[in-house]
This record gives sequence, structure tokens and C-alpha cells, in this order.
Amino acid sequence: MRLSYLRNIWEDVLVSLIFFTIIPISKFRNAESPPNLTRAQWTFPLVGALVGFVTILVASIFNYLGLNATTSAILGIIVGICLTGFPPEHGLANAIENFGKVAEKKEKIGMMKLNKLGTFGTLGLVILILLKVSLIADLLDSPGCFLSVIAAFSLGRTSIVILRRIAMVASDESCTIFIDKAPFNHTLLAILLGACWLMPLSFILPLIAIAAMLILIFGVRLLSNNQIGGITSNVLGASAQIIEIFLLVILNIWLHNGA
Repeated sequence: MRLSYLRNIWEDVLVSLIFFTIIPISKFRNAESPPNLTRAQWTFPLVGALVGFVTILVASIFNYLGLNATTSAILGIIVGICLTGFPPEHGLANAIENFGKVAEKKEKIGMMKLNKLGTFGTLGLVILILLKVSLIADLLDSPGCFLSVIAAFSLGRTSIVILRRIAMVASDESCTIFIDKAPFNHTLLAILLGACWLMPLSFILPLIAIAAMLILIFGVRLLSNNQIGGITSNVLGASAQIIEIFLLVILNIWLHNGA
């Protein structure tokens, strides 16, 4: 029984890594069982933590070698994007591109499925990258930079689990989404795994981060319902990026004010 439980944990971690990164680890999976990404949702924050760790590690190494903070942050983000293959960032850009258009909800969903970026989507993507570069560069001189970036990226992936659980899928025949709703205990575990990285910095900081994340998630849900009648895979990716950015802002303020 215990061996089967540990095997499921290992399988869930591998499934999330395969889906969210380009790490070639498919050969380590049990090929006899199909990948169950819905069951593996509790591991999403662990993958986010890995991406955040790689991003801040690369940035810190180049900063230590003498490059300025901005250049170091750019290199760290490039490596992080290469590790993920770019899907969450593209989700936000796609949402920005299509949410502002004057069209019916079903038309917007159809346009989002085409994954074509125009001026607004491209501009949104550029602003997203610039914000990340600036925020991570500002964190490089802080003692809590590693835990802060890891937590922001981890809670960003956690938001996918929560939003999928509380929001309806956009009601359109052409709309597909890659996961079903996670059980409550898996959702709670994902929140804990996302916020635990902030515990060494302050007892209250994880609570602030969770509260901010939940407020933003409900905001994304409200906006998505208004624009397309529910959520899509692109909206889930957009949620992850929005939470990452806002948490990096909060953590910058917290650390630089010596709270």
C-alpha cells in the first residue's frame, strides 16, 4: 500500500514536469499508465518552484560574476523561459490580445484558440518580461531573493489549481482545457506547497501572499466570465503570470522596507 502511494507521488511529479517543462524525463514514467494531469495538480507549485529556483540561481550566478542586476535578471528569465517552453507567458499575451476586442464571447474563444498575437498581445508580452526583469533585478541584493522568487513562481502555478476549481470552463464546443477540477485536499496541499517557501522570511508573509493570490484569482475569474463566459487553458496560463508579477511586487516592497 505504501509502495503504491509513493509510486503515485513519483508519477504525479513526473507528469507535471513533462507537461510544464521541456526536461526529457518521459522515459522515467510508467508507460503502462496514462498520464493523469488532473491528479498531479498538487505538484504544480513544485514545478513552479523549480522554474523559480533555476531563474534566480542563474541570475545570481551572473550577478556574482560581475554582471549588473538587470543583465543578470534577463539571463535568468531567458533560462527559465527555455526550461518551460514559454506556455504560461503566451497564455497571458493571448488573453490580452483578445479580451479587449469588440466581439461575441464565442468569437473571442475562437480567436484565442488560433494563438495569433497582434500588437496588444505582443506589447503585453514585452511589458510582462520587462516587469519580471526589473522586479527580479531589484531582489538580487536582498537576502531573501531566492525564497521570494521561488515562492512567486510556485504560487503562480498554484493559482492554476485554484482557478480551475472555482471557475467554469467557457461554454463553447471548441473550447478545451487540459485539467479537471482538483479535489479540495489537493487544492489545499498546492496552496501550502506554494506558500511554504515564505515561512523562513516571516510568519505573516505567507498569509499575505495567499490573500493577495486569492483576490487576484477571483479578479481573473470575474474578468474571464465577463469576456468569454468562463476560463480556457490560456486564462489559466495568464493567471499564473499575473500572480507571479503581483507577488514579486509585494515581496519587493516587503523586503526593501525591512518588514
